Amino acid sequence: MMQFYRRLFPYRPFFHWLNHDHTPSKLFTHQEFALTLSGDIYLRYNSFATVEDFAREIKRLNPSRFEVGAIYNARPRDKRTLRAGALQPLMRELVFDIDMTDYDSPNVLQRQGHLQTVLVLHRRPRDCTRLGPSHTVRLSTSVMGVLRS
Repeated sequence: MMQFYRRLFPYRPFFHWLNHDHTPSKLFTHQEFALTLSGDIYLRYNSFATVEDFAREIKRLNPSRFEVGAIYNARPRDKRTLRAGALQPLMRELVFDIDMTDYDSPNVLQRQGHLQTVLVLHRRPRDCTRLGPSHTVRLSTSVMGVLRS
């Protein structure tokens, strides 16, 4: 993973995708990143001021995976300095992720017509208490690749 993070990971396009602008906004600075390190160490409430800070920390920690979490009303990294319960999510994503490696044989699933996975991104809910997506992307995956519908 280290070579991937050092040479291939598209930090700036990733930043622009999350931030929607060239200068850091709350869409990036208040976004939670959860990192999984070797030995199943899970680090939550990470946030970064700039794309350079994000890249530096990813290269330093070399996570086996990371997850993009909610956007909060304050920087998630400041959680310990805020009063209890003060850190509240403002925007969340709802993702259904079905791992094809969890099944015995993708060929069996393909023959049975079950090889379609749907990923739903829920970026800006009007009300976080109900599931009413305002932006939805459906991706169908198969052994041939990913199709956007």
